Amino acid sequence: NAAAAGTAAGRFLQGSAAAVAAAGSSSAVTCLSFSTGSGLPLLAAGGSAGVIALWNLEQRCLHHVMRDAHDRPLLSLHFFAGEPLLMSSAGDNSIKQWVLEGSESVPRMLKFRSGHSAPPAVVRHYAEGLRLLSAGVDKGFRLFSTIQDQQSRELSQKNVKARAKKSRVTEDEIKLPRVTQLAACETRERDWANVLTCHAGDPNAYTWRLQHFTLGEHILSPPADPQQQQQRQQQQPAATAVAISCCGNYG
Repeated sequence: NAAAAGTAAGRFLQGSAAAVAAAGSSSAVTCLSFSTGSGLPLLAAGGSAGVIALWNLEQRCLHHVMRDAHDRPLLSLHFFAGEPLLMSSAGDNSIKQWVLEGSESVPRMLKFRSGHSAPPAVVRHYAEGLRLLSAGVDKGFRLFSTIQDQQSRELSQKNVKARAKKSRVTEDEIKLPRVTQLAACETRERDWANVLTCHAGDPNAYTWRLQHFTLGEHILSPPADPQQQQQRQQQQPAATAVAISCCGNYG
């Protein structure tokens, strides 16, 4: 017998006495959900900072904080009736399913679906239209399957989260600038990198291996201009177009 109400001050009210409890984060509470069935009685509180806080209603204390649950404000939380499963959705255009494991109800992400968190800017057909390559304003580069959504994913830019944590910056600062043009060829997909991209304000072209869903080993840089070598303060102009030959050997 409990009710909950979130506030913009990052607090929520719970219990029959409507007592005020401090929130698990400093952000505003945007959604709430109660667990049901066996296990710990929990209240999940989603915040505007993308954080999910789990509260133990029996002990009236904070149980767990999921700080990297989402990249944008939480929109909805839902506990499945009688099951240790929590669904969450947020403004980053993703929906995630969490399982609460063991007697301690520790959350672990079980499944998720996601897309661009900002409008796509460049989209190309691939594999005779069975797949789509899509680059967005969110700096993400994604492969979408038109047949089976489970095969859709974001191409890795190699340990972005770890590098951001080590440098104490946001993941957005670590990622490459947004893609402005791309080219792809299926011919040598299994052999080496088969996608080229150029990025806003960047003079280099980057290779990607769709076989491994990751950034390639090589970066294509334009030859240095002797005049610009003498004037190092001048930056090279950004790359604006890329292409790959039909044989897949040249780019």
